[in-house]
Amino acid sequence: MTEVSLSKLLLTLLVGMGPLKGMLVYMSMTEDADLDTRRKMAFAAVGTAAGGAVGLLVLGSALQSLLHFSLGALSICGGIILLILSIQIVLGEGASPEGHEQKELMEQAVSPLGTPLMLNPVGMVALVTFSAETQSLSGYLVIVLGIAIMATVDLIALLVSGRLAHHLSHAVIAVMEKLFSILVAALAVQLIVDGLTALGLVSAVSH
Repeated sequence: MTEVSLSKLLLTLLVGMGPLKGMLVYMSMTEDADLDTRRKMAFAAVGTAAGGAVGLLVLGSALQSLLHFSLGALSICGGIILLILSIQIVLGEGASPEGHEQKELMEQAVSPLGTPLMLNPVGMVALVTFSAETQSLSGYLVIVLGIAIMATVDLIALLVSGRLAHHLSHAVIAVMEKLFSILVAALAVQLIVDGLTALGLVSAVSH
């Protein structure tokens, strides 16, 4: 891949590093937090996602060769982790029960919010692929630009949703979080199926 289309790249990153999968969890986490804590969590989550994305772009191909894993195996592994997390949110007590201290909230901002929710397995597979296929410095710079743009979108979305959370009831936020987590679980299952297909363990299916 000697040239990278920024528009296609942004569409890929919107799925693999966009804010939608993390916004409702962030709203639930920060429902009772003050403005300063919400901002710190947003920056921590976005910084984790963006830093991880750049790291995978730079080192993804080398790590794949060193550890001898395929993109199919990465897709399956990421899908399983995302599925477990989604099930925990759907069946559990939610992402932010009352009484969480700032330190604990900041840890949750890094994981699961920063990864694997924002920088999710779709993005990880895409970035490892970009790492292996990009041949020119200009290509890398375009991808880094795309990551920076998506990180900015993520940050704005989290800060806005944090303010919105104060105008919604806890019950509404909890229901929205669990419903969206079911959709994320469906994405996780699809990642597992795609990984199995890539490894030739199941027949290709259309979706």
